[in-house]
Amino acid sequence: MDFLLLFSFMILIDSLVIYRITKYSKDKTYNDVIKNIKMNYLYLIYGDKAKYDKKFFPILIGILILFVVLLNIFMYNSNMDIYKLIVEIVSEILIILSLVIFWKNLNIEIDVYICKKGIGFKNVFVKWGEFEGYSKKDNFIILKRKLKPKFIQKLSTSKNIYLNKDVEDIIKNFLPKK
Repeated sequence: MDFLLLFSFMILIDSLVIYRITKYSKDKTYNDVIKNIKMNYLYLIYGDKAKYDKKFFPILIGILILFVVLLNIFMYNSNMDIYKLIVEIVSEILIILSLVIFWKNLNIEIDVYICKKGIGFKNVFVKWGEFEGYSKKDNFIILKRKLKPKFIQKLSTSKNIYLNKDVEDIIKNFLPKK
C-alpha cells in the first residue's frame, strides 16, 4: 500500500475516533450548578475572534478541493501511472474529509456549567480562584485567568474564557470586575 494512502487512512480514522469520543462522551456531573448554558465551543475559547474562524474554514476547504481538482487534472495530463494517480486522488479526498470531520468536532454546542466553586465544560473544571477578574467586551464577558509562566501558557488551550453577557449577574458574585 502506498504511504500517502496509509497516512490519509490513519488521519481519517484518528479524526473519526476523536469525533465519536467527543460526541458520545458524557459530561461529568458537577455539584452545586447555578446555571447551565449552551454555547459554541469556539466562542467559549476565542470569543468574537471565532466568528472569523467559522467563516474562513469553509472557504479554506473549498479552496483545497479546487486545488486538488486542478492538481489532478494536470497530473492526469502528464502521463502519470494511473495507479498512482488514483491513490493520490483517494488520499487527498480522505485528508480533506478528515479536515471536515475535525472542523465539525470543533464547531459544536457544548454545555457550560456555572457552579459555586467554578466553571465546568467538556470535562474541564476551572475554579474561581484561577481567575483574577472579569471584563465586558462586545457580546461577551471575559473571565481573565491569572498569569502563569510562559511555557505553561503555551501548553494551555486559552488564557481566558468567554461567556455570554446574560450570566454577568452570576459572575459578579464570584469575581471582581477588572
